[in-house]
Amino acid sequence: MKINTTPFRVFLCAVLLGCSTFACSEPGQDPGASSSPAASASAVPVAAMKVTEVEAGSGEPVADAAAFHAELEVWSDKIGGEPLGRGGKVDMVVAAETAQMPGLLEAAKEMKVGGKYDIEITAQQLFGEVPPNDRMQPNTPLYIQMTVKEAFATEEFKIDTVTPGSGEKAAADGDIVKVHYVGRLGNFEDGKVFDSSRKRDEPFVLQLGAGQVIPGWELGLLGMKKGELRRLSIPHYLAYGVTDKGEIPPKSRLFFEVELVDFIQEGKLESQTVTEGQGEAIKAGEKGDFHYTGWLTKFEGEKFDSSKDRDTPFSVVLGQGQVIQGWDEGLVGMKPGEVRRLTIPYNMAYGPSGRPPTIPPYATLYFEVEYLGPTAAATRAPTP
Repeated sequence: MKINTTPFRVFLCAVLLGCSTFACSEPGQDPGASSSPAASASAVPVAAMKVTEVEAGSGEPVADAAAFHAELEVWSDKIGGEPLGRGGKVDMVVAAETAQMPGLLEAAKEMKVGGKYDIEITAQQLFGEVPPNDRMQPNTPLYIQMTVKEAFATEEFKIDTVTPGSGEKAAADGDIVKVHYVGRLGNFEDGKVFDSSRKRDEPFVLQLGAGQVIPGWELGLLGMKKGELRRLSIPHYLAYGVTDKGEIPPKSRLFFEVELVDFIQEGKLESQTVTEGQGEAIKAGEKGDFHYTGWLTKFEGEKFDSSKDRDTPFSVVLGQGQVIQGWDEGLVGMKPGEVRRLTIPYNMAYGPSGRPPTIPPYATLYFEVEYLGPTAAATRAPTP
């Protein structure tokens, strides 16, 4: 199985730098210009990685492990010098199967549990491919002191298809998928449920390969088809590792039953005239008054907003970005008295983030809009 390590690099870059994954973005995204010392270090020639034993380890060798638990501290100029990011020690589990930090895996080959080691390495060597960010470039030198706390033997990562899916499309990195899931501790049958989208009756939406979920999900959902139901038995080092997650104790194997409900794809605006209007049609750049009702599921489902309920028309200048793209494009050409129904895909609405708490991520929106006519000069209404 080919593993996309981008999400792991993005996450770990964020952890080491003490920034969000928006600052440590995926390749292809523009992180913005920077004048930070780390960014200017891109001119430093690539040097060979150097590993120095500070304290000898007496435990098992890391080279034989599937993953290891380590405590790291990172500096930008020398060991014990200027902290990188927020500074301080970082606890993490590094798993060989994900190859998330090839430089650490290479450096750890001669290490033993209990040992402390100084590592001089470039960002490129550490991550393999540096997620673009405003604090480090590929040739940026990093100075790491790492203490190996534990090494973990290989455990089975089991993926079983319970119900086959249908269609030609198989889930791949970059796909946006809607899933239902139940997560248990202990076993699939009667283990303690720690999380369930089915209990909430609300599918979960994620983008594969974006580091939004645990590595076991990133790997275990690849290749799924619509309607497919899988069981994932995930070893702790591909889940939450040594972290205490409340109901999930450290080093817990997780048992997930996951159904791929659907693929979410960018769509096109759909418009239907319900009632014809009369008079002059509104153009882009003109201001008009509208009444509207918005739903999340078709045109009779869950209503999330309505100007009619407030008995207050909504005024907007079309084509100026004051409203979502689906409105900017879908209302142009309406005549006074006209009623339209707009089906607006997520990419022309509120996108991957949605608009919490009323509009979930990747939501398709359904609007029925009535054009009342041009806005009087004195009328002014806030943009929602």
